[in-house]
Amino acid sequence: LRLGGSLLWYWDIRGLHFEGRTRLSRILALPGAAGRTLARAKALLVAGFLASDQSDLQSASELCAESLSIYQEHDDVRGIAQALVPLGWVAQHQGNLVAAEARYRESLELHRSLGNRPGCSFALLWLGTLAQRRGDWAAARDLLETSLQIDRELVNPRSVAFTLSKLGDVAVRSGDLQTARKCFEESRVYARETNDRWSEMQSLAGLGDVSLAQ
Repeated sequence: LRLGGSLLWYWDIRGLHFEGRTRLSRILALPGAAGRTLARAKALLVAGFLASDQSDLQSASELCAESLSIYQEHDDVRGIAQALVPLGWVAQHQGNLVAAEARYRESLELHRSLGNRPGCSFALLWLGTLAQRRGDWAAARDLLETSLQIDRELVNPRSVAFTLSKLGDVAVRSGDLQTARKCFEESRVYARETNDRWSEMQSLAGLGDVSLAQ
């Protein structure tokens, strides 16, 4: 369980979502893994993240909801804050933007109470995508830039790559193609440095959008 719960980014940046979900499903089904422990909560959360990456909203919701309930039983504030974000993502993609915002903001406040800057950056990122979904480009840009600033200060190249690609999307929709190209090109550099195939694919697609819009 502990090993499976530590491999999210290994599976995620390599696009190994199916492999990760398969392995975690087998681990979580083992008799010794049935206890409502923090190790189980973490493995469930990783499985939920991977399910969300594959747009399997029902599985993501069920896995993250169980993870959240275990974290709540243990009064694990960091875990609660982490589990709220994918639940917000599920709500966002189901069209329930009010619920999504509430979960993202609760996550942000909990991370702030812990002084957890990476967690704050992550919650701000998804609040930015929510503003983007609503077509509020100014709010999206502000939230994403705040998230990006934290990631740069923490020297977190993977998060920098992903957030830059989101800022590029906002710039395209705002008609600022020069900024968009700059964001996507920088995102691609960071993605290559970290072997993050997903972000590299997103940045390439973004550069394609810029070319089409010119």
